Amino acid sequence: MATSPQRRSAPTDAQRRANVGTALALASIAVVFFFGFMVARYLGDGETGMTVLALIAFIFLGLGIGRHLWRANK
Repeated sequence: MATSPQRRSAPTDAQRRANVGTALALASIAVVFFFGFMVARYLGDGETGMTVLALIAFIFLGLGIGRHLWRANK
């Protein structure tokens, strides 16, 4: 016998903020890599372009991890 699905309650404000934060983080990753590839193509040299892209990725990750650690220590 099939059971009816249970209804979920509406998300709380904290859940909405967490979802928006996750969406912004993922969107910013996409933007960083998109512009990183544009800069890599503009520079023309494959090695230099990939170095710039890797540098941008490391800076972005460093800022994200630093922000997380700073919030955890508050």
